[in-house]
This record gives sequence, structure tokens and C-alpha cells, in this order.
Amino acid sequence: MEKRMNTWLLLVCILVLAPLVLCFSSCGSGSKNPSGKRYDAGNVSVLCPRGWMAFPAADSLDEYSGLNDPNSLHLHKGARDDSDLIRTPGIEVTRFPGDVTMVVPGKDLYQNSADLPPQSLGGRTWQGFSAVSFGAPMVLLWTRDGGGQLQAVLWTNMGGTAIALADADVQAILASIEVSDTVQPTAQ
Repeated sequence: MEKRMNTWLLLVCILVLAPLVLCFSSCGSGSKNPSGKRYDAGNVSVLCPRGWMAFPAADSLDEYSGLNDPNSLHLHKGARDDSDLIRTPGIEVTRFPGDVTMVVPGKDLYQNSADLPPQSLGGRTWQGFSAVSFGAPMVLLWTRDGGGQLQAVLWTNMGGTAIALADADVQAILASIEVSDTVQPTAQ
């Protein structure tokens, strides 16, 4: 009888503790420093974590020779090709050089906007807000970088997949941003 009771107690303990062990082991398996490859647009580069895809941004002002803007890029989680840009959550990073004055984004242009506390990542302090733009939830962040400014727009929920500012891979992307002035505008 005592042996049966000990076996029963052991079984109950396993059933109670197993989910806790699995929870702690899976919570700890998420790396604080996601691995991936660096993506370089020309004047701005970032870490592109595994499971994400990086894309160049079009030069809408035709300031640079070629089709891509060296000061902007897109990263999308779960994307397979550029058609996934509108179906997957992502981050658009844009660098505004020191000779370009960027106006601080107005949260009154968006629906359901709410200020976020400052975020310190990669030696920079980001300011921003969350909002909804054309029905899509987003986070808009900006920071000074030397004489210029950086802006990051996070499209946080697209196609049933979500990202958040608190995610390790999102924070690693923002912390990894490097800027340079290797590609100059063409003379018009």
C-alpha cells in the first residue's frame, strides 16, 4: 500500500512539475542575442535575424543613382519574397542625414495613438508612440544619431503574425543599426 502511495505521489509530482519545467526551459531557450546576417543598404545597415528577410527600399525621390535608397531598408519576419512586405509584420528603418531636417512625427495623424516610454537600445534613446494607420497597428520610433536622425516604423501585426517592441529580435535589430556616408546623392 505504501509503495502504491509513493508511486501515485511521484506520478502527481511529475504531472504538476513537468509543465513548469517545460515552461522554464522554453522561456530560457530564446536567445537574448539573436543570430543572423548583417544587411547593408549603403548608408544604413542592421542585423537581419534568422526567420526575417531584408529588402531594399525604393528611392522615391530619385536622389541616388540606381533604384534603391541607401538610407532606408525593410525587414520582415517570416517573409519569403517581396510580395510578403504587405502580409508580414516588419520594420522599416530610415536614416535622415545631418543635412536633412526631419520633422518629429505627429501622433495626431494616426488613430488610437499613445506615447511610449523612451527605449534605450544600442546606445541610443528612442522616443515614440503606438498607433493604428489604415487599420494596421504600428509603433513609430525616432532618435538622434550624430548630426542626423533615425526613424523606425514597426508594423506589429500583419497576416495574423505579430511582433512587439519587447521582442528580443526586434530589440536586436534596433540596437544593431549602424550608419555611414558611403553613398552620396547624385548631383541634379
